[in-house]
Amino acid sequence: MPRRQVKSAIRVLEVLECFARQQTGLTQTAIVEKLQYPQSSTAALLRSLVDAGYVGFDRKTRRYFPTPSVLALGSWLADSEYRWIFDINPLGRLLLTLRDRTGETAALSMQNDIHVHWHRILRPAGSAECYVVEGRTYPLTSSSYGWALLSLHGAAEVEKLCRLINARETSRGARMNVAEAVRRADKVRADGYCVMANTQVLGRASLATPLRIQLAGRPVAVGVGGSEERITGQQGKLKTILLDTVREFEATLREHGLDYPLPSSRLGDWAHPFDAPAPPGRDSNREGNGVPLANDEQPETTRTG
Repeated sequence: MPRRQVKSAIRVLEVLECFARQQTGLTQTAIVEKLQYPQSSTAALLRSLVDAGYVGFDRKTRRYFPTPSVLALGSWLADSEYRWIFDINPLGRLLLTLRDRTGETAALSMQNDIHVHWHRILRPAGSAECYVVEGRTYPLTSSSYGWALLSLHGAAEVEKLCRLINARETSRGARMNVAEAVRRADKVRADGYCVMANTQVLGRASLATPLRIQLAGRPVAVGVGGSEERITGQQGKLKTILLDTVREFEATLREHGLDYPLPSSRLGDWAHPFDAPAPPGRDSNREGNGVPLANDEQPETTRTG
């Protein structure tokens, strides 16, 4: 579970996200209906945004609309490495190719502290399925994309991240066994991919692999997702398509300067998830830093992902 949030800050962002979804001016009433905010706090929030210059107000139509100041906030990022997520470039073509070859939803995610953060999602033409939306974050341990990203870290870092995730999880039964987390990251590293089902949305599954690139210093994973029946039923085929497509585009990505050597302090001598040996010098049976795990922290052996 996420840490306690500052409600006013979150609401500012949710109002801007609401404008992004609707792509039109909105009345206060419309914003209240769509976000289910109280009228009084919504009015105060909108007045503050107008006073700060981030939202404009037309008294004739009673509509609010974001000002160019909102656009300017992120304009400098257009020339950063984030442009690779949205431009038509080798990384964008990689996602398009994955979608077209598999017939499933292709997605790109990045690590954001202890979270996996989805930035680009491409659904097949005519498909209404969407098991996760762009901009959504989940703990790294709750998604195949998160485990693909965790596989880029050594045992000590995986343990650290898992403990931080557990510290924010209010349900002890939902906390991840630290030793199991390290073993699972080892397996994903050895396999080169991870598949999980029924983690965030019942009846949905995904299959992901890490890329040997960083965008703005953040590791990246790509994969495909859809119904559990299709993904798990075609796991072998989808895995082959995913890994082969990634390899196909890797040379081009390196030519554009996105290749990077993984820090030796994290992973020893290996620098690629497909041919990496397990990190040396670790007892796979220990539970992590000598801290015993409670019974309700033990993983369910029948759990998928």
